[in-house]
Amino acid sequence: MGRVHFSQVKIMGMVLFFQVLKRNLKMYKKVFLILAFGFQISATHFVGTRCSWALGPGSTGANFLKIGIGARPSGMGEAFVALADDASALSWNPAGLIQIEDKEIFFMHNFWVQGISQDFLGYVHGGHRYSFGAGLLLLNAGIMSRTMEDASGNYGGKNGTFTYTDFAFTGSFAQRTGSIGMGVNLKIARTLIDNVAGSAAGVDIGLLYLPEKIRDLKFAVVLQNFGSRMKYAGNVSDALPLSLRAGMSYVVGTEIGPMNLEMDVNVPVDNRIGIYLGMEYWIQELVAVRAGYKTDRMVDLGAFSGLCCGLGFRLQNFQIDYAFVPYGNLGNTHRVSVLARF
Repeated sequence: MGRVHFSQVKIMGMVLFFQVLKRNLKMYKKVFLILAFGFQISATHFVGTRCSWALGPGSTGANFLKIGIGARPSGMGEAFVALADDASALSWNPAGLIQIEDKEIFFMHNFWVQGISQDFLGYVHGGHRYSFGAGLLLLNAGIMSRTMEDASGNYGGKNGTFTYTDFAFTGSFAQRTGSIGMGVNLKIARTLIDNVAGSAAGVDIGLLYLPEKIRDLKFAVVLQNFGSRMKYAGNVSDALPLSLRAGMSYVVGTEIGPMNLEMDVNVPVDNRIGIYLGMEYWIQELVAVRAGYKTDRMVDLGAFSGLCCGLGFRLQNFQIDYAFVPYGNLGNTHRVSVLARF
């Protein structure tokens, strides 16, 4: 009974949060701006450290939810929560959906490490004030060897094979009120390891501020993967990979085309605080060159593992993107995305 009561409290709190924010919009614009700046500036002093709420590495489940979705954001070093102006915002910041006025279909395939593949299919129905969308995520680790251990806990050889698959379904809604965008994701995650299954439900809550006097500047804050624990058979469960992220982006106009710059700060519950820097340069609105850097991989995977880069090609209402993302000794990954607007 206690868990049911806690879930009800969380839902009521979310509803109250959006109602209060909407009624006090003018005051919260200033508060939101101060918090976004303060969060980013203070976090830069603690890069490579863990925050006080951290549970530590390996303490969470459903970690496939942390793998970046979309070749465009990945090529920018995953610095995207403020830019978030296409259907990949389903994964990064639901508030970003307010920037989409058309309908978009989005597909990504990720050639990840160790032969693992990841696919994402999303749809967004944009509007002037309201936008909504849905996304389906699948991660497939393929066929793996089952290893055994002896009575002493040592390696006891192999015993057949098993499969490992992760799923997640996301429903999104966003609303724009003046220069503030508010968005929420409702998600269901499920893991299947051999014959053992686990499931969890969670939410993402995002805010996006679009200053009226500086239209090329954006600020965003998003709370990701807040929800129930990933529950398996018996009493075994894991916390979701909760994180708080803030970002700001700025568009620099040039004779060749716009250049998008972004900086994000990510505070995860299970790892180090990370700074993400990204750049996207559109040439004649046809070809995009992207580069980015992530600081949270420096300690474990080496400094060069934080480098990311990518390309994009746009033809009328169609766009294809590619990203190269290294993972140090684990290998290199390649993401390909296709976006259609109609």
